[in-house]
Amino acid sequence: MKRIAAFALFGTLLLSLTFSSCENEPVDSAINLNPVDPPVLPATFRVNFDGQTYIATQFNAVMNAGVLSVTAYKGTQLESFTLSINGTTPGNYPANLNNISYSAGTGAPVYQSINPADATADTGQINITAVNETDQTVSGTFSCTGYSGTGTNVVTKIFTNGVFTNIHY
Repeated sequence: MKRIAAFALFGTLLLSLTFSSCENEPVDSAINLNPVDPPVLPATFRVNFDGQTYIATQFNAVMNAGVLSVTAYKGTQLESFTLSINGTTPGNYPANLNNISYSAGTGAPVYQSINPADATADTGQINITAVNETDQTVSGTFSCTGYSGTGTNVVTKIFTNGVFTNIHY
């Protein structure tokens, strides 16, 4: 009889431990036992000009001493864009007071967002839309008229719908 009572007591104890130990309750409420990292969106850099869309295959950004520089490349000839912005926070930056430059590759002319005939002329803008300090990424938009050459030999290109997204700095 004592043996049946001991088994019953042991069974009750085991059953109560089973039900009370099913809850996943951390000792410290700040500890998340099921962490979910937010998805990291892919980086992109693209801009329209000459009836085509330029899509970079390599890009990076550097933030130093209040200046943001975003560089994008594609192709074996290093066709490239560089955005040099005198600021590192979200906002609008005039293209003529900063610089957007484009080169079709080694030895090709460079187009810049500064009008050689009038450096104060509004040539476009750069808009930093987000700076993610946790992931160290920067995003924004840009458009401008690019100028190449000097004097009477100035050639222009119109760059529209420029977007850079999640570029790591």
